Amino acid sequence: MEKKKFIRPLIVLSVVVVAGSIWWYNRTGDTEQSNQLILYGNIDIREASLAFDNSEHIDTLLVQEGDRVKKGQLLATLHHTRTALAVDVAEAVVASRQASLSRLEAGSRPQEILKARADLAAAQARLDDAKASY
Repeated sequence: MEKKKFIRPLIVLSVVVVAGSIWWYNRTGDTEQSNQLILYGNIDIREASLAFDNSEHIDTLLVQEGDRVKKGQLLATLHHTRTALAVDVAEAVVASRQASLSRLEAGSRPQEILKARADLAAAQARLDDAKASY
């Protein structure tokens, strides 16, 4: 009889504790976003496979192993020697083509224009001479 008096409150207490735990867990679980996937662990950055356009090397590493990072945060910068050279080449090509365009827009040099007029006058004189001889 003594055992029944002791077991009954223990069972009631256990049920209350379990029900309270379930209620507390469900109440605090609703405040977080349900579409989030939370993973715990370490990421070893030396084994990460990064997708770059070229086979560039990392210039500066802005975070260390174990640091918390956010979406969109800059983690590292690449050496930009090759891309800087490509930009210099492209700028030189643009400058060259701009100079060609300016030369075409400006027309011929004055000396070439005078020579062409002189050649025209000489050709006209030969034509007049040929007509007179005919």
